[in-house]
This record gives sequence, C-alpha cells and structure tokens, in this order.
Amino acid sequence: MNPETETGVKALTPGMVSLAGFGAYFEFLNRGQIIEKVIEADREGYDAVVVHCFADPGVRIARSVVNIPVIGPGESSLLFACMMGYKFGVVTVNAPNAVPGMETMIREYGLEDRAIHKPV
Repeated sequence: MNPETETGVKALTPGMVSLAGFGAYFEFLNRGQIIEKVIEADREGYDAVVVHCFADPGVRIARSVVNIPVIGPGESSLLFACMMGYKFGVVTVNAPNAVPGMETMIREYGLEDRAIHKPV
C-alpha cells in the first residue's frame, strides 16, 4: 500500500452489526445503514468502499447511488474462485439463512453453473 494511502472505518449503529438469521426486517435495516454509510463515504471524498460482510448486503444498491466503487467481498471472492477453477464451492456457517442466502447471491451474480450444489 502506498504510504500516503489513508483508510477509514465506518461502523454501523451498535446492535445492527450482525443480524443474520433474525429475519427480513432486521436485514433490511442493516442494509439501509450500510447504504447510508457508503453515501456518507462518497460525500466525504473516499475513493472506494469495501463492505465488510461476505453476503454483500446493500452493495448492489449502494453502487447505484454513489460515484465511487463499492466492493463486496462475496462477489470478489466468487469471481476470483471462477478464475482459479471451473467449479467452486462455498463453506459457510450452519445458520438457518446461510445456505439459502448464499444460493441467492450466487444466482444474482449469474454464477449458478460454476457453483457445486449441496455437496455431501
């Protein structure tokens, strides 16, 4: 990293950091806060934003409302996996919404044919 590069962290309101598995309404609130933080970063002159969650909450919407790159680690990882081999798999936590959420993300990124499905 260039010694002149500055980084910053914009945290969500306490209690909104990890709501996975608590329902669609709370996930909606979490995404809204993330999008607001991305907008705030854009207004403050940040050059780019990386959302610190593999599920990429709010990334696609945030991209549509700011003029800086918004990077989702989930999308980046899945695309990198596609460069490394023809098929990829995702190891995730054993939570009620984890696998369906990952399947939705893979489908939204158009990578269903590249993903292995429910390995035993």
